[in-house]
Amino acid sequence: MTTDHDGFYHQLYSHPQMMADLVRQFVNEPWVADLDLDHMEPVKSKFHVPGLPKRESDLIWRIPLRSGSDVYLLVLLEFQ
Repeated sequence: MTTDHDGFYHQLYSHPQMMADLVRQFVNEPWVADLDLDHMEPVKSKFHVPGLPKRESDLIWRIPLRSGSDVYLLVLLEFQ
């Protein structure tokens, strides 16, 4: 039986509250206070170009800053 670890972790890291909690708990930097983690949104990460294989990137989150613009959090998952 083959386990789809990549699919499982994509599901796990697709929950906004869990991602917000991870950032709050593991990134001990002053700029985290400027992140509006309650309004973070996933960014489309599935791409299809006619004539080429379908591709799915790792997870991308758009996080608004309280000061105005946005930052992007890229979650890279790799199983070897």
